[in-house]
Amino acid sequence: MKQGDDAAMSMDAEKLAAMVESSGDAIIAMNVDGTITSWNPAATKLYGYTAKEAAGCDISFLESPERPGEISAELQQVQRDRRSRHFDRYRRRKDGSLVFVSLTLSPILDKQNTLIGLSSIARDAEELVQQRTKELMQAIQALQVEIAERRRAEDALTRSEDMLRFAALAADIGMWHYDLLTGDLVWSDRCKELFGYSHDFQMTYEAFLDAVAEEDRQGVDQAVQRSLQEKSEYAVELRVMLQDGQVRWVMSKGHAFYDSQGKPLRMAGIALDITQRKKTEAALLRAKEEWESTFNSVPDLIAILDEKCRIVRVNEAMAQRVHINPDGCVGLFCYQVLHGENAPPHFCPHGQSLMDNMQHIAEVYDPHLTGTFLVSTTPLVAADGKSIGTVHVARDITERKRAEEEIARLNADLGAHVAELEERNQELDAFNRMISHDLRQPLNIMSLAGQHIDMLCSSDNPECRQSVRTLEQAVLRMNAMIETLLSFSRSTHGDLLREDLDISETVQVILAELCLAEPVRRIRTVIEEGVMVNADPRLLRTALENLLGNAWKYTGGREEGYIEFGVRGGEVEPVYFIKDNGTGFDMADADKLFVPFQRLAGADAFKGSGIGLATVEKIIKRHGGRIWAEGEPDKGATFYFTLKS
Repeated sequence: MKQGDDAAMSMDAEKLAAMVESSGDAIIAMNVDGTITSWNPAATKLYGYTAKEAAGCDISFLESPERPGEISAELQQVQRDRRSRHFDRYRRRKDGSLVFVSLTLSPILDKQNTLIGLSSIARDAEELVQQRTKELMQAIQALQVEIAERRRAEDALTRSEDMLRFAALAADIGMWHYDLLTGDLVWSDRCKELFGYSHDFQMTYEAFLDAVAEEDRQGVDQAVQRSLQEKSEYAVELRVMLQDGQVRWVMSKGHAFYDSQGKPLRMAGIALDITQRKKTEAALLRAKEEWESTFNSVPDLIAILDEKCRIVRVNEAMAQRVHINPDGCVGLFCYQVLHGENAPPHFCPHGQSLMDNMQHIAEVYDPHLTGTFLVSTTPLVAADGKSIGTVHVARDITERKRAEEEIARLNADLGAHVAELEERNQELDAFNRMISHDLRQPLNIMSLAGQHIDMLCSSDNPECRQSVRTLEQAVLRMNAMIETLLSFSRSTHGDLLREDLDISETVQVILAELCLAEPVRRIRTVIEEGVMVNADPRLLRTALENLLGNAWKYTGGREEGYIEFGVRGGEVEPVYFIKDNGTGFDMADADKLFVPFQRLAGADAFKGSGIGLATVEKIIKRHGGRIWAEGEPDKGATFYFTLKS
């Protein structure tokens, strides 16, 4: 090798070293086993470790703790394939945080094509597109100057081309060159990959257009022609249809070069995969549209205000309420638009939220909007903690307030009616007590007078004695009627004194008493044992006495009567029943059973006041239950009732 060549190589090595040190990309060199041998300042900036701290360490110390073995696998893949590989990965910084980087791992080969090391070139992916494009254009310009200056030296040209490929590979950018005179189109391997072609494919301008999605094809061709005519930069974002049906977004940029007469000679440029960026943009657009739809579909009145009470934005409901389109509201003062005031009204909580950075809720009546609203203001806080506005939400509760006021009025009326009924009940109680006392005293006198007359009547005067007996029976019926009225009154008044009791036992006692009163009756009874209820013992006994008394009375015409008490499970609560084989009744008359003093057809043949079942119904209702009956003429009747605990 000549001395001049050695000097050139030394100068190139120095340039390469200077480029590595001054590069904005994090460039790391390492041995085959991953031990770090070189670490440039950009790597320190990206990862936080100094070159001294990193040297001699295994490159895997940058690995994300959530993906163990990832770096080792990447190194093995590059060593195996003997070609560069691009990865988008999370790497761990010195402070423990993770950074998302776009990196390229490349093999370092000597002249004998022996693997002697590996290089890693990485960049913060968030700035990747802009940085790559800017730096690459600068590199292209620098390399073009270098190539022009050293065109005569083939070895220098080769080295420059290698440096250019290295820069493009590091940035994961495809490169292309289009000779306008010959029509030759030269693409780098990465550029062919981006457009779905194999590395050995012979590219043409037509093949380039064929790879572009049909809906973008004409626009791309027009962009190329316009760039040549206007001598402007060629820049497009296009879609590539891959063989597996996927769509890849590619950003293609380039410049044309002209001769001294202004005739275009060639074009050169780059191609970069921007699929992820386009997906992110689409996701952001969808999120924005969904937010817009939600914001405008909310029926509440929503306004976003700045710290000066100016409207930044309103939803459709708010715009319709103030009769201004949403865009027309922007910049107006909310107190003028919403409240018709020249200053913020005292009842609006907007100012409070600005002062204390807290949400405030208030119920206000706004005469300008003619309604009552539940207003909430939530502060919008900047990164420095300063309030920059609020989200103002107003829910129209006018109808609800009217309903509440109507309910309050109805409750007041109901209270007055209850008080009036209570007063009337007290008067009725007093009247019943008066009847009990004032009617019974004359009856007692009549009874005594009858006894005295009976003593005066001679034994040979049967008409006199018959009249006395008629008088005594009338007095007894009157006393019984008074007692029935008092019982009916007591069933509807007074406090319930509930306790747990065995209703089966109460039924047994009442039927036993009835048997003692008429021992000659043949009657069969069936009583379910151990039925427990929670009720007022006195009132429940009165109800059972009436129901069992009726069953006893209306089975009197049977050779053998039958009375049954039991309970069955209802859908919500137990249903108790008393069944007999008496005279029964027509279901068409069922609605008359519980009407006071109302007796059914045929009932006149049996003793009764016509108020017993009415008393039972009152008692059952006071216990929160209900009562009903089923029957059939001459086939008996069954009375059902429930009791709420």
